[in-house]
Amino acid sequence: IKERDLKHSNKNMVSILEKFSKVSGMNREDIRSSRKRNESWVRNVFCFYIRENTGLSNLIIGEYLNMNRSSCSHAERKIREQIESGYKPTIKFLDQIKQEMKS
Repeated sequence: IKERDLKHSNKNMVSILEKFSKVSGMNREDIRSSRKRNESWVRNVFCFYIRENTGLSNLIIGEYLNMNRSSCSHAERKIREQIESGYKPTIKFLDQIKQEMKS
């Protein structure tokens, strides 16, 4: 599903994905749909970040990422656990995203 075809394509979500794309060096469509490990990790962080910062539902986030809502919920929990356990790559990536969002 292309971004332009989505019912709930939120402009804020699109601009945040653009920042994720810039920081990760991956294109937006790969983040949204690739099943490769690194892209799926970035997608999981995106789920967490969007949920924390926009209040959008897992259903809307999932539709945008071509995932079901329970997969979004699982991704959000997984990233939260990584942060709570001090997993440095996740914390560093989120810090880079926060810096990018300020610019």
